[in-house]
Amino acid sequence: MEEWKKVASQLDKDHAKEYKKARADIKKKSSDTIKLQKKVKKGKDEARGQLDSALQDVNVRYAFLEETEKRAVCRALIEERSRYCSFVSMLKPVL
Repeated sequence: MEEWKKVASQLDKDHAKEYKKARADIKKKSSDTIKLQKKVKKGKDEARGQLDSALQDVNVRYAFLEETEKRAVCRALIEERSRYCSFVSMLKPVL
């Protein structure tokens, strides 16, 4: 049981660390995008290309965040499945 708790807490810590990093990147890129949008509204057309690439970068980072979440859920499900299988294998001789 103690090992299961350690593994669960480690999975949670790893996920929190990846999530925070991804969210910070998205927040930073989004603020840069807002600044570029203001420049484009003022009539600076040379910022248009930068704005398009910044918007694309934000979308890529959101996709990366989604993939990170999917991987975290998959790892948690695999861990849960392995715990269930080990529990059943320990219970089998008793039955």
